[in-house]
Amino acid sequence: MKIRNIAVICLVLLAAAAFSCKKDKKVETKPSLSGVFFQTPAYMRIGQVENVVTAEVVHPEGKEVGYYWQLDSGKKDTVKTETMTGKVDISYNVSFSTTGTHSVVCGAFADGYYSDVYTTTIEVIDPAIGQYVSGTGVEDGLASITDSRDSKENVYFYKRIGSLDWMCNNLAYTGAGVPYMDCEVTSYPIGRYYTWEEAASACPSGWRLPTYTEWAALGRDAGNLMADAYISGSRMWEFWPDVKITNSTGIAAIPSGYCLVGSSRNVFQGFGDYAAFWTADENASNTNQAHYVFIHEKDTEVQKGSGDKASFALTLRCVR
Repeated sequence: MKIRNIAVICLVLLAAAAFSCKKDKKVETKPSLSGVFFQTPAYMRIGQVENVVTAEVVHPEGKEVGYYWQLDSGKKDTVKTETMTGKVDISYNVSFSTTGTHSVVCGAFADGYYSDVYTTTIEVIDPAIGQYVSGTGVEDGLASITDSRDSKENVYFYKRIGSLDWMCNNLAYTGAGVPYMDCEVTSYPIGRYYTWEEAASACPSGWRLPTYTEWAALGRDAGNLMADAYISGSRMWEFWPDVKITNSTGIAAIPSGYCLVGSSRNVFQGFGDYAAFWTADENASNTNQAHYVFIHEKDTEVQKGSGDKASFALTLRCVR
């Protein structure tokens, strides 16, 4: 009995000693590098090559810093560089052969330091008709024109409604306006955003902006103008029970929102919520404004608004 008690006491003492050793053992800590940051476009064309540049991490002790780039979960592409006085460009060519959301990672590492990593994502799209934005039906048996001022991609489908030919996709003329998120690849599938001053001369030869009266002749039912469209496989217009999307007019409106044009940056708002189009009509009570028509996702009727001619930018439909 005594031998058993002694054995138990020994085991308890050994365990206590082991715990004491673990408790006293110091956890090694290291300082961290910092400063990795880079910018990529929000959207890229499939197969497009984009040169991405990151700020250099300056080693606190003036020693060598290593960098690596990684696309999605692929192999790390490592670049070693010697730390220099001031900043140097650490650049990398980014390209993707498949559409969808892709990640770009840049990391900095050095002996004795925790690494610093920055990650961002890019939406890679195919801008061709019916690819990134699908389900509009604008290409199904409709007549079309090609805008000779622009690339061959800028094909506009149109439909005869009453006495007018109406464009059934948003204008994407690159000689004016701005593309969504300032990414040129979005110009054709989404349409560009033009101030009213730009819109007055943006339509192709023989085409013009429709008046409010001409828009109103299409009817007040918003669902008759809305396309049950999809973007990257996701429905563009959110479902609301009162709004019946039929696109019976064939206008195929998509909720591309609007843009507030700024001197330093453009602000895009309402994407997925609004479709808004300039009319040819100026606001008689305020010469700095012009009228537009808009559709909100949960409103059953087409609405009328007024916006600043120089700083408010909308998508366009042209008529002839």
